[in-house]
Amino acid sequence: MSTDTLTGQVRSVRFKADDTGYVILSFDPHEEFDTITVVGTMPDVEQGVDVELKGDWVEHPKYGRQFKFDRYKFPRPSSKEGVIAYLSTLKGVKESLARRIYEAFGDDVFDLLDNNPERLIDIRGIGPKTLPKMVKSYQDSRELRTIIEFLQELGVSAGYAPRIWREFGDAAIYEIKKDPYKLCDRVRGFGFKKADEVALGLGIGASSKTRLAAGIKYVLKEAANFNGHCYLLTDELLTKAAALLKLPGVAIQSSDVAEICTKLQSIIQEADRVYLDKYWKAEHELADSIIDQCGKLPPDRGLDI
Repeated sequence: MSTDTLTGQVRSVRFKADDTGYVILSFDPHEEFDTITVVGTMPDVEQGVDVELKGDWVEHPKYGRQFKFDRYKFPRPSSKEGVIAYLSTLKGVKESLARRIYEAFGDDVFDLLDNNPERLIDIRGIGPKTLPKMVKSYQDSRELRTIIEFLQELGVSAGYAPRIWREFGDAAIYEIKKDPYKLCDRVRGFGFKKADEVALGLGIGASSKTRLAAGIKYVLKEAANFNGHCYLLTDELLTKAAALLKLPGVAIQSSDVAEICTKLQSIIQEADRVYLDKYWKAEHELADSIIDQCGKLPPDRGLDI
């Protein structure tokens, strides 16, 4: 758990990994006079913006004292230079244009962007092509930051936020709350364990049917992907799902599997075998194809199996 909080301005971005969002920043904290080095994951970082960091001081063996943050948020800029710096990060807006916008609207520019962005068209340098780009950039930035703050509250690295936002768009938070296990199905690099932590953090019960169904589905996927199994026997499935979810063996019963299969079309139970639907369909289609081919053999030929 982070123990210190710093607020200040990003002086420069010295390094940024586009795939993970890991950054090395020169940072001017309000609490200290000297510029410091801060490191952590901040995919939406921009030079000149104000930011609040939560983390700890660490001693790097080569580069010395640094502040390593694990959570952050962008407070709405309150100073003239802070507002101008933020506006300069929007698409189509250079510093000179940002200054003209501020001179015209001052601190009200954020309310304007939220509610009446068309009024910005009166500013020299903002035309019918620039305005939509600028407004979309502002909306995208605001939405991404909202997702980041939401994820950080659940203990998820901000580095996942761009991928989650690209997959779910503006509905990301709604979709995660509705079914957090979608994260491991649809977001690259987001594993079941992390999705399960999100689910528990959102209040989904440890023994709830939602969690049991997600665990059973994951076990079946792993059995297919790593062992080539089209199905698992019910008893084996129960044992593996209970181990995955860290539940006592008696917490998942065969009746739970039957109920889950009744509710979900993606899991099918046939006698004591449990399939993911696509493998059940593939197995039956293959069997039907073999039977069909057998029926087309000449009378004097049979299958010697």
